[in-house]
Amino acid sequence: MNARAAWLGRMVLPTAFCLAIAACGSAPSVGDQIIAQGQGTAAIGTAWNQGNKLAADGQELANKGRGQIKDGQKEITDGQANIKAGDDMVARGKALMAQSEAQYKAAQAHPASVTLPPRK
Repeated sequence: MNARAAWLGRMVLPTAFCLAIAACGSAPSVGDQIIAQGQGTAAIGTAWNQGNKLAADGQELANKGRGQIKDGQKEITDGQANIKAGDDMVARGKALMAQSEAQYKAAQAHPASVTLPPRK
């Protein structure tokens, strides 16, 4: 073996050995890759479950709101009917009061014309 071949053998072999060791330490193993993929998949699944729950809760809340609006619209309709009935009662009551006041004034002007109902 000549000197150059001997020197090359002494340099290449240790360099190749060091590169092999460095490559093993820096590249993840297949097992590490599978674990990392599994963790990533688990995180995606967890996020999906959270999104699914959020969507379901949102749908439930929206349905509740729709029901409240429906109930509220019925309450508005009922309230409007009560206002109309109450206003009609007020008008009839005021008319009855005015009629009674007129009868009272007439009775005061002519006391003899007032007739009392018979006693029972």
